[in-house]
Amino acid sequence: KLDMGDGFWLPQDAEEVDFTNWISNSTLGHKLKKIKAMNILVMSDSCYSGSWLTRGKSNDINKEKRDLKDYLNIKSRVVITSGGEYPVLDDAGIGHSIFAKIMIDYLTNNSQPLKAEELYIATSDDIKIFSEKMGHKQIPLYGGLKQYGHKGPDFVFLPR
Repeated sequence: KLDMGDGFWLPQDAEEVDFTNWISNSTLGHKLKKIKAMNILVMSDSCYSGSWLTRGKSNDINKEKRDLKDYLNIKSRVVITSGGEYPVLDDAGIGHSIFAKIMIDYLTNNSQPLKAEELYIATSDDIKIFSEKMGHKQIPLYGGLKQYGHKGPDFVFLPR
């Protein structure tokens, strides 16, 4: 993230001093807003990925009970990030980042409909604890992307 007020995705051919190939979060967000899908979850496992959330740490966790069809029929644009606006661990000697490993394990072992907020709650402490054991502070974030069309309660994973 630069002092430009936005985060950026850097493709493989990006150069640090040339912004030509950089893709801003706002550009991606506007693309998300135009996608016809009702429910979209962005899982961003990268340094500074917390810049997706406009006020830093978002506590947009939905407390009210809803029927599953409400989740599927109300437009949602939700993000889970591996950290805030700072570097995160890429590899901890486990074949994936800490974030990816814990997310993959949890999703692989899940067999029920699962809201993104539930995934975040179930995994964020493990990510924090594992990263602290590696001598690094990494705090995942979760939030609705209201500026990019989020209206509904949450994204839901449905088992096959």
